[in-house]
Amino acid sequence: MESKWITWRIVYLVTLVQVVLLNAYYGAGMVSDLLQPPPRTIHNVRDLISSKLHVGYVDNSHNREYFQVEIAGIQNCNNNLK
Repeated sequence: MESKWITWRIVYLVTLVQVVLLNAYYGAGMVSDLLQPPPRTIHNVRDLISSKLHVGYVDNSHNREYFQVEIAGIQNCNNNLK
């Protein structure tokens, strides 16, 4: 048997296993979604006030500076251009 046929059989087997696992994962996700109780919804302000939700915020910095910028050097370069 030629080596290319063995390679194609391995590729086919791996693809088949992945498709079966994906199908099982999708089916389990659908079943778990259907078995969950319906979500409680808040329809008006009175429901929001009487709910047990807490109000708050977290001050996270999503923009991080990884390199320190030398502002004085940039200003000196701009002054030399004038």
